[in-house]
Amino acid sequence: MPSSQPFITFLSNQVMRLNERLNIQIDGKNIGDIGNNEELQIPVSTGFHEITSRGYWREKAIPLEIEIRGFEEIEITIEPASSKNKYQFYVEPKIDSASLLEEYDLYDRRLAWDMRREIFLRKMDDCCIYFDLNNHCFLHPLRIEIDIQNQNMKVFANRKQKLILYESRVDLVETFNESENRIVSSKKHSFYREDGTLLGYMLHEGDDWIITSADLDEKVAKICLFNASGEMFINQDNIILSLDNENKILAYKKWIRKNVLQIQDVEIPKAEYHEILTLAFITFCALSWELAAATG
Repeated sequence: MPSSQPFITFLSNQVMRLNERLNIQIDGKNIGDIGNNEELQIPVSTGFHEITSRGYWREKAIPLEIEIRGFEEIEITIEPASSKNKYQFYVEPKIDSASLLEEYDLYDRRLAWDMRREIFLRKMDDCCIYFDLNNHCFLHPLRIEIDIQNQNMKVFANRKQKLILYESRVDLVETFNESENRIVSSKKHSFYREDGTLLGYMLHEGDDWIITSADLDEKVAKICLFNASGEMFINQDNIILSLDNENKILAYKKWIRKNVLQIQDVEIPKAEYHEILTLAFITFCALSWELAAATG
């Protein structure tokens, strides 16, 4: 049932420093502050409102103007921003019922190689990385969540609809290293569609991460350093390089800020590899961010 009073609810996940709090104002009046993983709900009147976050010295988030038209609850999420301001107020656009996709339509769609994106990486809690990914095959941004400990990934249809479209599993693989005369353990990421179709793998090989076809017979691409130093540091800028005869650069990631990635595509790979390449590269990018954050 609709509320008799319009409300604005502010939500935050683990996006701020440990003891940091964001002071929030509506139309210039202080209404409270919010820290990591907290919620703040404020009654408001209908009409236009300006939301700011003035601190002692400067704005800590990009100001937002919204219009409240009826007795509704507006959810505003505190998100990282790529500009000089640290945060932004994100309001999820209302989805027109005529634009909603049925479940069978969502399951029938396939990820495209659509990598010209900025990705805002953040933590839901100490156990989960999450981010949203626009892809032109879908009407609304996909929500990607990665279990930090197990490194498993799930791709949901949108931010709130818990409909899984893709997921991954990570297994430990042991191989014998002849040069060192010992058993070496490494991780193998397996990527699946919701219907159980295996798309391919991402596994560690030497200084690179190799992406293969589902049968492991074809090495599709590798992820390596953007420079030619010959060393693999997972927290630096990386490229994904095709392993066909031309060895083309398919895409590269670049850090804009500590938690903001810019991914650019350079070449379009074969259509049958769009899904596995997209899923593997964004998983690698997210895990590289978490490793960089964990090691300081």
